[in-house]
Order: sequence, then C-alpha cells, then structure tokens
Amino acid sequence: MTTVISGRVQHGGFRIRAWKDALLIGLHGYVKNLPEGTVQIVAEGEQMDLEKFIEALAVNERNIGISAIETQYSPATGEFKTFEVLWDEKDAELYEVAEVLIEAFANHAQNSD
Repeated sequence: MTTVISGRVQHGGFRIRAWKDALLIGLHGYVKNLPEGTVQIVAEGEQMDLEKFIEALAVNERNIGISAIETQYSPATGEFKTFEVLWDEKDAELYEVAEVLIEAFANHAQNSD
C-alpha cells in the first residue's frame, strides 16, 4: 500500500505518530516527508490491518491537520522487515540545531549554579 497524506503533516509529529501506529498494528514499511509538503507511507501487512492503519492516520491534533489521504493498494513485496521513519536533510539540520541548543542550555544551567 502506498499512501500520500496532505495537510499540516510535516514537522509536527505526524511521522512519529504514524510510525508508532504502524508498529502497534504490526505493519512493515516506511514513512517519509515529500518535497511538496506531503507525507508518503509505504506499508505492508494484512488488508484488515492496513485499513485499520488508514483510519488511525486520520487525526487532527494541535500540530497535525489532515486534509486528504490518497491510498493505492498493490501486492506486498516482502522487502521490509520493520517499519521506520526515513529522515531527510532538513530533519538532520533541525536535530543538529536542537543538539547545540540543548548543550548550550545545559552549560548555562551548570554555570548558573
């Protein structure tokens, strides 16, 4: 199954939520951001589990707003052994900045004592 999700779905925790749901349901595949601002999910599993997963994806929370879910079903290839989040360059840059800020905050807190 390949699904593309549109809306407010990047950099708000949607991929992590999808990853957790996929693992709980027992699916294999991946979730990743696409350049045009959508999220792509490729998942393999039983039809009933895939449908349950699609239902779980339709969330609207503080940082997540789904406007469309487009799904195409295809035969499973068996190439996936687990379900993972594929990170892009932008994610890596954000995590590097976060690490620097965490270190600076820790140093500041240490020097304030």
